[in-house]
Amino acid sequence: MQRYPRWLKKEFSPDGVAHEVRRLVGDLALNTVCESAVCPNLRECYAQRQLTFMILGSRCTRSCRFCAVDHGRPQPPAADEPR
Repeated sequence: MQRYPRWLKKEFSPDGVAHEVRRLVGDLALNTVCESAVCPNLRECYAQRQLTFMILGSRCTRSCRFCAVDHGRPQPPAADEPR
């Protein structure tokens, strides 16, 4: 079996920071571009405690071909916004 060079391999969040951020996002029911777009760099950003929020729902008004975020007409603000 072929071994890949060390520089090609990357450890993500050996201290569990990415998992902690993902849990926090879930607990707070936040919409993030990272998760909605199924971003391949999600773990790398979460390990650095970085993410991008989606405000006013989970839809985007754009329809980029490379992005997996639902697109369409934006949803009205939730009754409890801002909270």
